[in-house]
Amino acid sequence: MSTLNKNDYSPARDFERSEIAKITQSLTHLKGYEVKYFSATNTKGARIKITDTRLNKYEYLPYDYAYSTIWQQAAVYLLTIQNIKIVSFTWNEYKGTYTLLTEDFTSELI
Repeated sequence: MSTLNKNDYSPARDFERSEIAKITQSLTHLKGYEVKYFSATNTKGARIKITDTRLNKYEYLPYDYAYSTIWQQAAVYLLTIQNIKIVSFTWNEYKGTYTLLTEDFTSELI
């Protein structure tokens, strides 16, 4: 019985190179905004931090209890105040953050 290790694996064994090219060329390049919750302290109320992962710029917003999740609050803020359309999001279980994704690379946090 033969076993394969990770050094034996070659993507070309599973797909033709043209198939790999089709898959990689069809991927959309997106820009991310990481959203993290900060609980209240003795001097500050609960807040969320939105970080532009490309430019490492960030902004804090007071947490709004009207929203079910922090990503919804951040998405509404980015769309209405910053005019940035969010196309998707992801959750990072390890860091406890959401990342909102956009195709807009020209807008920056103000």
